[in-house]
Amino acid sequence: MATKWLLIESIGGATPSIIGLGSTPRKFTPLDKFFKSKDSLDEVYSVIAEVMASPDRVDRVTADGRRRVVVEPLVTFSGRLHGMYLWTGGSGSRLTKSGAKGQSPSDLAL
Repeated sequence: MATKWLLIESIGGATPSIIGLGSTPRKFTPLDKFFKSKDSLDEVYSVIAEVMASPDRVDRVTADGRRRVVVEPLVTFSGRLHGMYLWTGGSGSRLTKSGAKGQSPSDLAL
């Protein structure tokens, strides 16, 4: 899993894809091309589905207790989910800053 914030688009209910890694833009990258481990990919799909169903912040430790997953949803002014920042690290890891303007996603105002 990643140690930098990933920017994931989820516009229009299409299959989410990665459009940024840290402060570096990426071409639309399918999640399965980025996450090579099936367990990591399954966890990412699970947390993305959770955020797409209810766009609330998620901060949890994986079932095996080894990884921490944090998702910060990005919603439009009308409340629709537009994308999300996703961060993963060791279960005891501290969050890093996102790539957007050196701020963590919770510091950003949309």
